[in-house]
Amino acid sequence: MSIIFGTDGWRALLEKEINFESICIVAQAFSDYINKHYQSPSVLIGYDNRTYSKDFAHSFAKVLSGNGIKASISNSIIPTPILSFNVKHLKYSAGVMITASHNPAEYNGVKFKSSFGSPFFTEETKKEEELLFKSTVKQSDENITTLDLIPAYKEQLYKLVDINKICNSKLKFAVDSMG
Repeated sequence: MSIIFGTDGWRALLEKEINFESICIVAQAFSDYINKHYQSPSVLIGYDNRTYSKDFAHSFAKVLSGNGIKASISNSIIPTPILSFNVKHLKYSAGVMITASHNPAEYNGVKFKSSFGSPFFTEETKKEEELLFKSTVKQSDENITTLDLIPAYKEQLYKLVDINKICNSKLKFAVDSMG
């Protein structure tokens, strides 16, 4: 099995490359990296509506938990900006977003977020990639919680955007969530 990280994480073909086994291998390397760089680490996990995203998020959390890392999972699908905001807002060591971003529907993936909510730097991603297949995957359910990440994000958004002005503007909007 070959796993090669790209921009701030890993995207791959569902079932052929990205599956429950490979997600756990990536989660173990991520756990090893986080444990090496943080005292009492915590990781916030989000997921989108792609095939297996929710299940991959829970598998990722079990590996984090098995490695003594506090893992919190969104209680619903969310876009990446909500995860990024909450990683920083709630002071997590890092974040993980299960998504293939702009890739076609037959893909899924993992994005790594720093404590600032930004993507991992290339150097960090490379160091994590070097840890792939180095440790036995450990799993547990002990350190996993579920959180509603939308309210805090909405509260901050309403501080920055005049929603009433937009609603009363008579503008028309179209949204394309790209799958």
